Amino acid sequence: MFSAERLSYILQGASLMFFLFSSISLFQSEQRSRLKTALAFIVAFFAFGEVKDLIRVIPAVTQSTYALRLLYTIDMWTIGVCAAYLIELVSPRWFTLRRALWLSALFVIFTVAYAITGSEVIFYADLVYVGIYSVVVLAFLARLLVRYNRFIRNNYSNLERINLDWLYSVVVVFVVCIVVWTIYLFNHNYYMKSVYYIISLIAWIMLIARSKKQIEVTFDTATTRKCHFATTQGECSQLVEESAPIEESAAEEEIDSNTSQLTEQMKAQLNELMTVREIYLDSRLTLSDLAAELGTNRTYLSNYLNRELNVSFYDYVNSFRVKRACRMIDSDPDVSVHDIVESCGFNSVSTFRRSFTREIGRTYGEYRKNVLSR
Repeated sequence: MFSAERLSYILQGASLMFFLFSSISLFQSEQRSRLKTALAFIVAFFAFGEVKDLIRVIPAVTQSTYALRLLYTIDMWTIGVCAAYLIELVSPRWFTLRRALWLSALFVIFTVAYAITGSEVIFYADLVYVGIYSVVVLAFLARLLVRYNRFIRNNYSNLERINLDWLYSVVVVFVVCIVVWTIYLFNHNYYMKSVYYIISLIAWIMLIARSKKQIEVTFDTATTRKCHFATTQGECSQLVEESAPIEESAAEEEIDSNTSQLTEQMKAQLNELMTVREIYLDSRLTLSDLAAELGTNRTYLSNYLNRELNVSFYDYVNSFRVKRACRMIDSDPDVSVHDIVESCGFNSVSTFRRSFTREIGRTYGEYRKNVLSR
């Protein structure tokens, strides 16, 4: 029968192998993007942390409170490293090694101070700092995530592989992981250590799997639609680096955000683009594309949609797609959902179902059943 101690060592070894192979895989990926490169460095750092923990099997280390606490202060560096990557997710192109090191600087200072003095006060001050730091970072991430979600809804008509809804669940698992680690810190229970490794692996598997699929966006300017909707993340990364961003005119920088700046003629033209030419059938349609068709810029068009129509670009475009889907169902209730998705400009069945329910107030199935019963 496995002892709790043996189980914890097996999970520690599995964790080490996971981080090593994951970092190597990310570094050697042929479709490596900026986001994937940042993740590779973070995972490599965690692999170093697992290698460092191997010395805990030495009796002299496990029996020394000073040595164990010194190792724990190094473990706390990971909070700053993780924060750097999470900020990169919600604020694209922010990450640099310098900034990652800066976010972890005070953690390193605490370690050096404890190594020199062995002071219990410094060790507990480090723990308090971890708690405060984590709360501040989570609040900051929440604010950045709101900005990110607002940006993509105002610039893209399909959010597949660029939305960060999955990040909420990942952060929750990481918070649980930190709590379990803290409990283990004060109560060296091998079962608790095993639970920590299991939760940690779950969190990292979730983060790496979703990050690999994530397509990067930029806030400063609108890059080409080809980049944002490239079929693979590697293609997107290459285009981000090689293609110059679409520069807006100098006049746009001085736009009064309280006015739409769209003429009545442009508004009529916009209606024609959507109802007659049905430009929304392009599943990759972006705000920049639509603004170019109108002969205006993104900010003018965005202000018109947000302030006069009180709708985001994403909801505006998908409302036309849903209306077309309703017409298809009304004329042929047996039409397949996949045909509707392909014919109406949606990027996936899940996006269609969500948009349909949001726009109509009923699910696709309920609407179709009602049509069949007429």
